Amino acid sequence: MKARHCLVFHAVFHWIIWNQNIHLSETLHINGTLRSSVTLPCTYNVESYGLTAMCWGRGRCPEIFACLCDSVLLKTDGKNIIHRSNTKYNLLGDIERGNVSLTIHDLTMRDKGLYNCRVEYSGLFNDKKEDIMLSIKYEPLHINGMLRSSATLPCTYNVTAYGLSSMCWGQGRCSSMFPYFCSNMFLATAEKVITFRLKRYNLYGDIEQGNVSLTIHNLTMRDEGPYCCWIENSRGNNKKEDIILSIKDEPLHINGTLGSSVTLPCTYSVASYGLTAMYWSQGRCSEMPVNHYDKMILETDGKNITYRSNTKYNLFGDIERGNVSLTIHNLTMKDDGLYCCQVVYCGDNDKKEDKILSVEDDRPFKCLPDNGTDYATECQSNADSLICRFMNKSAALDKEVCNKTGAPVPVQKVLDFAQDVLNNVTDLEKVNDTEKHKIASQFLERMESAVIAAALSLRKAGNTSWTTPTLALQIGFIERANITESDVITLQAKGNTMGVYSSTIIGNEDSVVLAFMSYNNLESITGATLEAENGSESQERPETQFYSKVVSVTKGNRESHKLNGTVNITFQEVQEKAVSRQDGYTRERRLCVFWKSSAEGGYWSTEGCQLVTCNSTHAECSCNHLSSFAVLMALYPIENPTHKAVLHWITLIVLPISLLCLLMSIGTFLYCQSIQSLNTTIRTHLCMNLFLAELLLLIAMEVKKNTIFCGIIAGTLHFLLLAAFAWMCLESVQLFLMVLNLKVVNFSRARVIRRRFIYPIGYGCPALIVIISAAVNAEGYGSNDIKHGICWLKLENGFLWSFLGPVCVIILVNTVLFSITLWILKGKISSLNADVSTIKESRILTFKAMAQFVMLGSSWIFGLFQINENMTPMSYLFTILNVTQGIFIFSIYCLLNSQVRKEYLNFFNKMFRSKKVEISDIYSSTTNSQTVMVLKTVNDVSAKSEVTWTNSDTEEMMKNENKNL
Repeated sequence: MKARHCLVFHAVFHWIIWNQNIHLSETLHINGTLRSSVTLPCTYNVESYGLTAMCWGRGRCPEIFACLCDSVLLKTDGKNIIHRSNTKYNLLGDIERGNVSLTIHDLTMRDKGLYNCRVEYSGLFNDKKEDIMLSIKYEPLHINGMLRSSATLPCTYNVTAYGLSSMCWGQGRCSSMFPYFCSNMFLATAEKVITFRLKRYNLYGDIEQGNVSLTIHNLTMRDEGPYCCWIENSRGNNKKEDIILSIKDEPLHINGTLGSSVTLPCTYSVASYGLTAMYWSQGRCSEMPVNHYDKMILETDGKNITYRSNTKYNLFGDIERGNVSLTIHNLTMKDDGLYCCQVVYCGDNDKKEDKILSVEDDRPFKCLPDNGTDYATECQSNADSLICRFMNKSAALDKEVCNKTGAPVPVQKVLDFAQDVLNNVTDLEKVNDTEKHKIASQFLERMESAVIAAALSLRKAGNTSWTTPTLALQIGFIERANITESDVITLQAKGNTMGVYSSTIIGNEDSVVLAFMSYNNLESITGATLEAENGSESQERPETQFYSKVVSVTKGNRESHKLNGTVNITFQEVQEKAVSRQDGYTRERRLCVFWKSSAEGGYWSTEGCQLVTCNSTHAECSCNHLSSFAVLMALYPIENPTHKAVLHWITLIVLPISLLCLLMSIGTFLYCQSIQSLNTTIRTHLCMNLFLAELLLLIAMEVKKNTIFCGIIAGTLHFLLLAAFAWMCLESVQLFLMVLNLKVVNFSRARVIRRRFIYPIGYGCPALIVIISAAVNAEGYGSNDIKHGICWLKLENGFLWSFLGPVCVIILVNTVLFSITLWILKGKISSLNADVSTIKESRILTFKAMAQFVMLGSSWIFGLFQINENMTPMSYLFTILNVTQGIFIFSIYCLLNSQVRKEYLNFFNKMFRSKKVEISDIYSSTTNSQTVMVLKTVNDVSAKSEVTWTNSDTEEMMKNENKNL
């Protein structure tokens, strides 16, 4: 008995051990890097086990009879962390999805070793256990520093745990140092006092808080390499941290001003190296050729200058004390660039320092770049073109203005340039608008720079005004010492006047030169193109014309043209012109504008300008910046709110009725069995497209016009209306084939449209047109009038013809088909009895289809005339015909069809009467043959062969017809 109990106990024990082992996976190895973060993976299946508690611990998972982790680091209750031993431990995965992977931040060497993840499953001895081995790789911290700057190497320790400790900094790796102190030591502390340090090294952190980070000043390339921070511990567990310092040699940047002097610093230690030779060169030291004399600008033998390429280069420092800083006089733009100071030491150990000199042009006017303009290359081969002739004149004036010698700019040169350009504007009118506007922008910029340059050289002269047939110019010299803030500076040119407060124009400067110019004929080059108003890019710009001459107000570089106040310009030479009017459908508005240069050339803009007053003799503008100004007259079409309101209400009232009629027509065509045929199928799809189009039209009236949704509605409307016309065209083709079949003797030779072709034609062709249109001009879908328009095709670039073009083609095709159809019917009626059911049926269908064609087609013919906004009668016809299409279709195809009326009456009788009413008694005297269902051939020996259409409503009529045959 005891043996049996032992066997049972032995079996249970082995089962427990086996059950624990199947949940214990092989140890996973994870690598981490010192001072970084690492994640130890652990997951479980929430769908199988539900949300359950778990824990992370140090060491291997307990084997049996344990429900917790060893040395618990972190615990959860399934949803939330309920315990963690240190904030460095965290779960960053989605706990509620079973991701309980442990993330350890700021790794130290103490973090390496075994970790265990234990997930508690329900049942005994069923927990999930995972062991993970974390290995930590020691990588020295890398710090980057800049040559001649400062760098800080971080090092800290825990004062609370270890108390204030002694430490030292040394150059080299900690592993190569002695056990008790730093090698190559340059700083040491005893608890909170620095006991030793070299000159460029210091501790700026809070030593008492354990921050012993090292700061190194005035870095040199010799400072690059490994450093060791050694912190002694009373427990014999010294902390050692390696840090590698990398130094980048970035050249020193020096700024200079055009025409002034600048000094590039360079020194060496005479005490260490003695007086030694050195030289300065242009270019980077590392790229200097072996024969550096080609680029050398100055050389010394240690005491004296032995060579210099130009007298503008000099050494003003104390050479015998190692100050070999280079001074460059009378800076030009050619002096901009890299310089190399090389001091010759014994051996291959020369000191080399790169310097970058940036020469700034702070003159109050702008100069062209050295490569001239975008036309420089083109004009080398085609110098006689109109544009190149202007560009060459502009470049010649720029050379005079931007000369590096400081020579005065003759005012006559400026006046001659203006007269030469403005006297030949008729030649420039032949150039396209973009090029013409580029010329205008450069002309205005050259004139502003040249006038200020000339004014600066004439500051002491008494003449401040010049007048030529094409240009009037007045210059004002304003000095802060001679004005008060309330003084108004006034300048005049050809009767035009400019006024501005002195405090507004002088700003923070001590003095300023102000120029006011008035041009003749410049408007021929600039044109009167007006910038579109904000948010109305889709609207057409109004027609504009000049109301004044063009004037310029400048104080030099355009970057300084923004003012703290406003400048007022009064235009006396207004150009009142007769404005053509048609029944009061135009209105005019005067706008103060300035010339705004752009990549496309330029245009007139109203930004920052407003009209103060205007009458038949003068106009006054106020602007918050300096520029070139003019007054434009903008012509706008007058909108008649009455017409728009009437058309809007016609649409809102009639369109829902039309939608209801279309919906009833679709239901009739689908469920009325007595009229089912290919023609009915075509009409069904026609009505469906019209219904969806009119429904979208109602929605589009309430949609914001400058949204993407408006463009999508416009594209959908484009497709639906094209599809409606395509199905209308298919109906005319079907009727044409029906009438053509009247001449057919043998049924096998009858022409019909295959049903498998009508859908690709009815929907495929419109879809293809819309896709191509959207690919070519996706911006064409939207609204021309953001305030009052609807979501449809825009008028710009003729995009509306992507709809009107196909419609016109369909209208033309339908017209031809209906003409041929009528001609065939006329011939058959004259040769046969007009009461023959086939001819009578074809004639009725043809006239109905023609009426439908006229209704749909003529509305868009009137729509063509709506491109002219003054055609109000056409607008009414277009609107009324479009919104009543559904009513028209329902009337001719349903209400005027006796078979449909019969179906309607049956339907209503079933709804409202309890007893069935005999429809045959009511309509016994008015029954007519209608839809053709069976085609048979009648052969008569004594007569011509003809086609007879029989009614297949009942089997009795079919039998009677067969007897006759």
